[in-house]
Amino acid sequence: MDAEERLAAVEALLRAMGSPDPLGAVVRQLNAYVDGGAIIFDHSANPVRAAGRAPVHLLAASLDNGIAEGQLQLGRWRALVRAVTIRGSRYCAVLVGSDKGFMQDDGLWLLERLEAVLASLDGVAAFAAYERVRWSEQILRQLESGVLTARVPYYWDSLERLGFTVYSPVVYVRGTVNVEPASLVEETEKLAADGGIALIHQSISGDERSTFRMLISADLNIVDALREIDGVESAGVSEVFDDLGTVPDHAAAAIRAERMAINRGRKVQTVVELRPLEWLLAQRPSRLDYSQFDRFAAVIADKQDLVSTVCAYIQHDQSVDKCAEALSIHPNTVRYRLSQIEQAHGESMKNVDFLASLSIAHLWRENS
Repeated sequence: MDAEERLAAVEALLRAMGSPDPLGAVVRQLNAYVDGGAIIFDHSANPVRAAGRAPVHLLAASLDNGIAEGQLQLGRWRALVRAVTIRGSRYCAVLVGSDKGFMQDDGLWLLERLEAVLASLDGVAAFAAYERVRWSEQILRQLESGVLTARVPYYWDSLERLGFTVYSPVVYVRGTVNVEPASLVEETEKLAADGGIALIHQSISGDERSTFRMLISADLNIVDALREIDGVESAGVSEVFDDLGTVPDHAAAAIRAERMAINRGRKVQTVVELRPLEWLLAQRPSRLDYSQFDRFAAVIADKQDLVSTVCAYIQHDQSVDKCAEALSIHPNTVRYRLSQIEQAHGESMKNVDFLASLSIAHLWRENS
């Protein structure tokens, strides 16, 4: 990098500090200069923000083993590690690349400029926004792990300091996005501007797609908002609740809802809208579940025409005509295939229990 390029790099870093997610913006800016990536870890070697192709987990393991500063070789990647202190907290900034000459010269210079930018007055002030997000992430993780009833008032006090109304109804959201954390945080903050800022945590990696979890006031129309936010691929929304001690249960339910959203090709799925069969199909199956349902479905599994017919018949209200239309075949062909299914199982399609078993076994197999 020549003098002009270095000046442009410093200006870009300073501009990044003014974004809603200053740390994330700085990391993405640094990543533009290297072919490996840029990562910032906290004092426990947990990745705080990351961008690029660098092996984040391998770097975290190395830092956790005591490497504080200097250089680190991971296969073809050379990592430069620099300790920085922000608002009294210690972090590690890591720059990763494969060009040894660039890393030893311009890479070291970039890390020095990063340290100077973060230590500047504007940098410290801007970082306060990130600290707020980090605090909300910590509270959310604790709630997801489960809290004792006696500790619930303490957590409501913490939420009140973030803008929530004490004991007001909330919902839990689990989703997948392909946007940077700053975009999601900014959009939810706009939504919650009138009260009840969201607790939000987005997984940190160098990948474009990542998951997020959120606790947000039920008074805010989060379902419609998620449908409108660009980059949200899928999301599950829990029932409304006000007992923070039940967050783990509602988190598990939201995960099921998102799984069904993906299976059904929907962007957002609420737990309230899930029917009992969908609820069952959305659960994470055990080996015994697979074995039980496969054994029932295997009776006709080798006859694809019968499998497609039973699935279409179930999905189209057990209507022969609708099933025939969906499969582009004659209704009599549907009737013949249904009779073959009955013969194979030794059951009648008029038997409600048998029809329910067919529905669960074949739809489960289809969703799996």
